[in-house]
Formats: sequence, structure tokens, C-alpha cells
Amino acid sequence: MWLSKETVISNKFDLSNADLSGSNNAIGSSDFTQSIGTPAKGDRETLKQALIGAGVSAESLEELFQAIADDDATEPGQGYGSRVKQWLDEQTATVLPAIATAITNAVLLYHGLPVS
Repeated sequence: MWLSKETVISNKFDLSNADLSGSNNAIGSSDFTQSIGTPAKGDRETLKQALIGAGVSAESLEELFQAIADDDATEPGQGYGSRVKQWLDEQTATVLPAIATAITNAVLLYHGLPVS
């Protein structure tokens, strides 16, 4: 289900046997995969896959889903609460800005919030 123009794109290239002397190594190659997923509001599986694609560990995913449950219990109807915000701050503090944006956008979309 596609609810937004915002997407999370995950590209995986196997360059182990690639000749990197050319200029368009990925174009026309069959040694890569691409997946695009946009988490819909409340769609945990798509959120999980988007975050795995962004490099979030299984342990961190468990922490996020616990934070979501805790926020839903203590701060219902707020989109996301203080525990999810804390998790986002921790995750995005240690990654490249583009990855931080992908992680944040996925969580915002899961909560039905607009991304910027």
C-alpha cells in the first residue's frame, strides 16, 4: 500500500567481482538489487524492512517496538512519544545524515505523520 510520495530506497550492489575501471558500473549490471518500501501508518513489517535496509540492528528494532508500545500506553494519540523520540535521537546521532533521514522518515510514516 503506497500512502505517500516519500519512499525508502535500499540499494545493494555486489561489487566483489566488478571491474571498477568504467564509469557506469551499476547501469546495465545484473549484480545488484533494489527495493523500495514506504511504511504505511501502523505497518510494522514494512517499517521493520525499511529500517533493516537502513542498517538498524535487530536489537535496536526490538527497542523501537518496545518504545512504540510504551508510548502508546502512556502518551496515546500523539503520533509518537518521548520514548520513540529518544530512540530516534540515539539512532540518528551515530549515522550519516542520509541514513538518519531515512530512519526518521520511516518512523514518521509509520506513525502517520508527514515527512519533510
